[in-house]
Order: sequence, then structure tokens, then C-alpha cells
Amino acid sequence: MLNLVYPFVGMTFRIFNCWTILLTMFVILMLLIINKNPKKTVGAPPGPKGYPVLGVLPYLMKFPERKMAEWSSQHGSIIMVKIGLTDVVVLGSSSAAHAAFVKNTHLSDRPQDGLEIFAGGKGLLFINASDFHTEQRRFCLSALREFGMGKKTLEPKILDCAAMLCDHIISVCGNYDSTGPIQIEELVYITMSSVISHLVFGHDTLQENDDLRRLLLRTVEPNKFNALAGVLMFIPSLKNIPPFSITTSRAVQFREGLHHHIRIEIDRHRASRDPNQPRDLIDKFLNQIDKLKIRHNTSNNNNYTVNNNNYVKEQLVPLVRDLFMAGTDTSSTTITWAILFLASFPDVQGRIHEEIDTIIEYNQRPSISFEDKMPYVRAVLQETFRLRPPLPLSVPHVAHCNTSLMGYRIPKGAIILTNTWGIQNNPKLWPEPEKFKPERHIDEFGKFIKSPDVIPFNIGTRHCLGQQLAKMELFITLTSLCQRFRFTLPLGETPDLTGESTFILRPFPFHVIATKR
Repeated sequence: MLNLVYPFVGMTFRIFNCWTILLTMFVILMLLIINKNPKKTVGAPPGPKGYPVLGVLPYLMKFPERKMAEWSSQHGSIIMVKIGLTDVVVLGSSSAAHAAFVKNTHLSDRPQDGLEIFAGGKGLLFINASDFHTEQRRFCLSALREFGMGKKTLEPKILDCAAMLCDHIISVCGNYDSTGPIQIEELVYITMSSVISHLVFGHDTLQENDDLRRLLLRTVEPNKFNALAGVLMFIPSLKNIPPFSITTSRAVQFREGLHHHIRIEIDRHRASRDPNQPRDLIDKFLNQIDKLKIRHNTSNNNNYTVNNNNYVKEQLVPLVRDLFMAGTDTSSTTITWAILFLASFPDVQGRIHEEIDTIIEYNQRPSISFEDKMPYVRAVLQETFRLRPPLPLSVPHVAHCNTSLMGYRIPKGAIILTNTWGIQNNPKLWPEPEKFKPERHIDEFGKFIKSPDVIPFNIGTRHCLGQQLAKMELFITLTSLCQRFRFTLPLGETPDLTGESTFILRPFPFHVIATKR
């Protein structure tokens, strides 16, 4: 999962025409004249030279993570390039990522100018590293754990959600043993939203709110948000200039539409909650607001309110947004990829069925307690993560001051990208990296190998706080699906397994046939 971000913050650079490039060059040229183009930092990481004004942007029009991996193989595991006027450091190994985000404390901010367009400030995922971020992250972890994250008590809810997905597929079968060709991505998205929805909202809001469901399902449609959004991440000054302004408008409309539904949920919680029996994260946050109000009224410390502005409704709305989106997007994308791979490689699916039939009794529901006995299911999930990481370039960090990294000087304001795809498709680590081979994660004794070079949840102080939940959801959901169905491709269809490289690496729309087992 989530290191977790919005699908509309596209990192792809596909939709470039001559007019767009000329306009971009003109605007950046004006900025250069005004600001004087800064020279490359002495002692900075090596990297390819780009074009005047644009830097390497024209090279990143399709699958930027692949091009960056190519550069890393030529220049080393830490490279620096220019995208427009922005210094961008790309980490091409897990050791470089560990040095940047575990050992170094100066590379954990976010690119505020670019993300402000899409996130609107506050929340959790896109704010800078600070005491505020630490406190909010600690609160979220505490609340989510209180309501079951990482605990056996949450397993029945996950099982119910997986069963709901299976039952929906069976309903499509009708009186037959199999479905016709179906597109499964939206079904998976709705299912994977259910558990985080219960933790945050206290109920399955997507099942009950048609308008919200339609809004969120727009995010899984290909190219829904213009690929120009990726440029705005690095050149936010273009946000009010056509055609970039169209992307900005769409992102703001989506954000405000989602915020509207979240505010309605918060108002309902205010009207119905019992402070002594919080039902979910929203109740816990509202309780915290009340506690701070009481303490403020009895305190003579005039600075108390300033120090505790963390707990206000204006923070709760984007906080809920971040948790909900992060808790849904990457997990649903991983399950969708896994289904596509299993349908494309029937021998792999056969081994999963064999393992499930050996370990789980007929009509017995899967359990996370079976995980250690099912190394092949775990290997399929890890190979899916490896080959098609949900966040191929992770979530961007920013250097908040001049610092050093593995002997290189990193300038203040540089954007730091972890090339997760490049690390996990490095042929020096993974022979035949483009092949889907779950057996590479099984040792000679048939045991599962947990690889330190598969990092879908990122590392460091900003790693995905919901990774325990995601791992449980993914194992139970995939096992439940494979226990009840065999997935095949429609006759004559050969799906594209490369996917669409936006901020989230999604498969192109595809059809599968689900046959009852």
C-alpha cells in the first residue's frame, strides 16, 4: 500500500504535443531570465544532461521509472537530473533509499508547491516532516490499532469483505458455472475500500453512498486526470496556464467533491456520537477536539490553543481523505494485477489452487493464521509487488536543507524519488526481471523468502502506516478469490501486462472469466 497518494497526481508524461512543449519552454525561459538558472551543485550526484530549459522532461513521456532505471544503471544508484528548473534526485537501490530515509533526517519533506494543487494542504501524506506530522501520524496509528488494525479481531471484517467480492462474482455467474468476460477492477476497488471505511467512518460508505462511489471510481479510469499533472509536480508555476489549468481545475474539483462527502460524514458523527464509546477514527478525533477545548478553558497558558491547532475540523477532513484513499488505491491495484497475472499464467494459478486445497479444508474460510503454511500465495503477492509496484516512483520527498547522501551533496529543495520499479526490476538482483516468476521467492526448502529489495510500502519515518492492514487484506482477499474461482482470459485476448504508468501503476482495462471451483 499507501506509501500512499492520490491517483490523480499523475507522474506520466504522455500527453505532450508541440504546442504544450513550446508553451512550457516559453514559461520556463521567462523564469530563467527572472531567476537566472542556478548552476548544478558542486559534488552533486551524477546524471544525464537534459535539454536547455526543459531538462530531461522530454525523455519521460512514457514510463519515466524505466528511463530513470536506465540512467541509474549508467551513472550509479544515486543520480540527479533537472526537470525544468527543479533538481530531482533518483534513488536506484534499496541501500540508497535506506541511507536517505532511515539514516538521514533532512529528506522527509514534501514538494508543497506541486502538491498544494492536488492536496490543498494539511492532512497527513503531503505535509512536511515536523512535530505536527509526527503527532498526527501517532494519533492515526493509535486510533487504527484501537479499532483493529494489525489485530486478529479485524480478520472477520476482512473475511466478510472478501466474501462480498466473491458473492458479487457468483451473482454475475447466475445459473452458470462461470461469468462471461468481466472487468473486475471496479469490483476490487469497492471491496478493498470497505475495511478502511469501517475503521475511519464506522460503516461501508461506498456501498451506501452512490455519489461518493461514482466520484471515487473515476480515479480508476485510465487517463481520467491529464498526464500533464506530472509536469505540475515539478513546475507548479504552470498551474494557471492552459492546458495545465484544465488539470488543476479537475484536481481541485475532485478534491472538493471528496471533501464535501467527508464533511457530511463528520457532521453525522457529531450528531450521533457517544464520547465514551468512540466507533471509529472520526469519533476519536472529535473526542480529542473536545478534550483540548476543556483543557484550554481550564488552562492559564495562552499558547495552548496555538500548540494544539492540530485537532480542528480543517485538519480532520484532509486527514480522513488521505487515510481513505491510501487505504484503498494500492491494495486494490495489487489485487487487480494479481488476478491479471494468474489469468495470464495458468500454471502459477494451478500451484496456488493446489496449495489452498492442501491447507484449507473445503468450505473453511481462509485465515491469516494460514499465512506461514502458504508460502506460494505469499510468493505470488511479493512477485506482484516486485514486478508491478503500485507506486513505481514512490511518493516524492524534498530536502529541507542542504545535506549529504552517500558522499554526494544534495541541495535544499531537491525532490527525492525512490525508483521502486527500478530497484525491483534490476537484472543484477532479479534474473529475467520482466518475467512473472513467484518461485524466485521460495527457497530450496520450500520456505517463503522475504526480500529486502521489494519495498512497496517504502521505508523510513514516512513508510506506509497501514502496511499491516494491507498485508492481511491482500493475503485473505487473494486466497478467498482463488479458493472459489479459476480466472482465465477470454479466447483470443492477450492483455497488455506493462500497465499505464501514472502515479499509480495500473493495468490497462482487461477482461477475465471467473469460473467456480
